[in-house]
Amino acid sequence: MDIKMESCQDVTKKDFNKFIVIADDYTGSNDCGVQLKNRGLSAVTVLSKGYLNDIYGYDVIVMDSETRSMTKENSCKAIKEIGTNIKGLMGSNIVFKKIDSTLRGYIGIEIEALDNVLNPELIVFAPAYPKNNRTTVHGIHYFNGVPIDKTELSKDPKNPIVTSNIKKILETDSDLNFLHVQLESIRNNEIHTILNQSNSRCFSFDGEVDGDLDIIVKQVLSLNKKVLWVGSAGLIDSIINMLSPVAERYNPVLAVVGSINSTSAAQAQEAMEDEKVFGLKIDIESVILSPEKEKNRILTETIMHMDAGSDVLLATALESDQVVTASCLSKSLGLTLNEISSKIADFMGSAVYEILRFRRISGMFLTGGDTAINVINKLSAKGSVLVREIELGVPLVSLFGGPYEGLPIITKAGAFGKLDTIKNSISFLRNRASNS
Repeated sequence: MDIKMESCQDVTKKDFNKFIVIADDYTGSNDCGVQLKNRGLSAVTVLSKGYLNDIYGYDVIVMDSETRSMTKENSCKAIKEIGTNIKGLMGSNIVFKKIDSTLRGYIGIEIEALDNVLNPELIVFAPAYPKNNRTTVHGIHYFNGVPIDKTELSKDPKNPIVTSNIKKILETDSDLNFLHVQLESIRNNEIHTILNQSNSRCFSFDGEVDGDLDIIVKQVLSLNKKVLWVGSAGLIDSIINMLSPVAERYNPVLAVVGSINSTSAAQAQEAMEDEKVFGLKIDIESVILSPEKEKNRILTETIMHMDAGSDVLLATALESDQVVTASCLSKSLGLTLNEISSKIADFMGSAVYEILRFRRISGMFLTGGDTAINVINKLSAKGSVLVREIELGVPLVSLFGGPYEGLPIITKAGAFGKLDTIKNSISFLRNRASNS
């Protein structure tokens, strides 16, 4: 589809969209647009200069500039032309420059071209896409945990990656000067202060998990400034999560039962009688002998069932054979039961961290002291805010600090509660999210 455009002078705010996205290739355009479509927004991808007049009513217009394969000069010219056509629409809409999540293309040139035309008050660059294993830590961009210039991307015949340092990538072939904001500042909620006190208006950001991007978006939006957003599908997912939560599908509840107490085991079995709850039994032998394989299994199955609409319950001692296996491993490996227990608790913390990298949740239930504290530590929280007691000895808290600050969590000591305590806790978190 190549829609002709005559003029955008008569386009009013009521006629136009919530999002204007500029992407440098067709597949990237669709990748970004589908993130918004999944949230219930109407979205269309248009080619070249075709946009606006013939497509009123869409919430999202994604413009494919096809500049990734152009020369630097032609790329700059094409982006400036797009910027000129959308300039009058920036104040009342989100303008988002979609980039490749592995940082191919003329990123600095295209940002500067848009900057020269749109004159934003802030440029926010956050390329991380955690659920697709693209992360940025201390200014270095990683693909599957490897700096991008150390991967096969460095041999790309069209757009070879020569550095993984995002500041160098941004400032190549442009006069823009970016101030980089690191994970520690993001998770300590210092973005607002940094942006207000800095003389710069161009900022790049780390991002290791979805929660980091959520913090960035929330704090930048609170400034009420005209922003040019630049990033991959991960950043735009966080933007729509903040701006249109009503369009977001239901986020599931995650329950983690790490207690070996028989009371918790019975409560977990009862919770799994609910057809909305999928129970996933942890293979203790695999946790100790091949943890990465077991973690991948848990992650794959958890995501599959969450995407199917289920809440998920992970249990390390759901049945007696799991406890027996732990005891046998203790003897065969020459480790104490406490050492085995610590390894299992650490594993569960890491597994939860991985799950939350890939899926947002409405809340979490935790039982088993060692497991609970490992989960909290892996999520980089500083502690928790006490909210209320939902039943005797079973408190509702919210995480304090870190990328998941505010996440509702119900905790329970192993021997506490009635038979239906875990079932009721999951239901409580599910209903709380639905009514919020």
